[in-house]
Amino acid sequence: MDEHRAETQTEPQAGTTDGPATGEAATGRRRLSRRRLLTGGATAAAAGVAAVVVTASPAAANSQGGSLTLGDPTNTATAETGLTSTGPTIGFSSTNTATGGTAVFGRSHAASGVSSFGAAVVGDADLVPGVVGLSSGAAGVAGVTGGYPATFPPPAGVVGASAKKAGVYGSSDDDAGVYGTSVHASGVVGHIGASGFNAVAGVVGEGAAAYGVAGFATSKSGVRAASQSGEGIKASSASGVGGSFSGGRAALNIVPSSRTGRPMTGAHQAGDLVVDHVGALFLCTVSGTPGTWVRIQVTPA
Repeated sequence: MDEHRAETQTEPQAGTTDGPATGEAATGRRRLSRRRLLTGGATAAAAGVAAVVVTASPAAANSQGGSLTLGDPTNTATAETGLTSTGPTIGFSSTNTATGGTAVFGRSHAASGVSSFGAAVVGDADLVPGVVGLSSGAAGVAGVTGGYPATFPPPAGVVGASAKKAGVYGSSDDDAGVYGTSVHASGVVGHIGASGFNAVAGVVGEGAAAYGVAGFATSKSGVRAASQSGEGIKASSASGVGGSFSGGRAALNIVPSSRTGRPMTGAHQAGDLVVDHVGALFLCTVSGTPGTWVRIQVTPA
């Protein structure tokens, strides 16, 4: 710009002398000076922009204190990255339109070594749970498949709900598919209508017009029950019979004891039936130790 100024000051107008310019000559000189200044400034600005464009390079992944670089998995930080939204719906949204892709992937400590598959959210860890859900007044984790049921389940650590499919399904090759435990209540509860009964047990099934619990098998017992000191099975009915049995071989089998004759030791209750090892049948008529017994006489068929 100084060169243009010097050139403007020394360049004489055509048809004038070297003395100071006046009138139209001076006016023409000023116009020339402004034109050259503007042209030179625009040229310099264009050259500066071109230099920036030419020397620009793709943004690299940022580290602590920088901005995230999209499409680069090597962004790093040594502290928490937070996002706060005051909107009424979604605070953060991630979409993967690829078939079998994952929208959000989180890893803690190190990889679990378990093969993953596409999902909206995948959690992977080797020492802690892959995904944890926490809530003080609602479900910690809620899963819905195929639409909401008519009545959504009450709050729980994990809630599964579906209008047409199973709400919760568990599967395992070598351990329990579903495991439930509780310190003061039932471990697992199945409910299909209110029965009017209440109980605390490892597994509780309740039904209003359906079976509370049903067990089926092809070559083993449909239901297996055992106890260390109580009844293996305890059944009762408010207006019907406590138990109803039928079978292709026999309706009921009483396993013979290893003794001969009535029981001679142990506490027994009236109504106990015992078959000794030769097939004789005894009935306890008075509770006691060993109680009062009678032999039921039978006639050979």
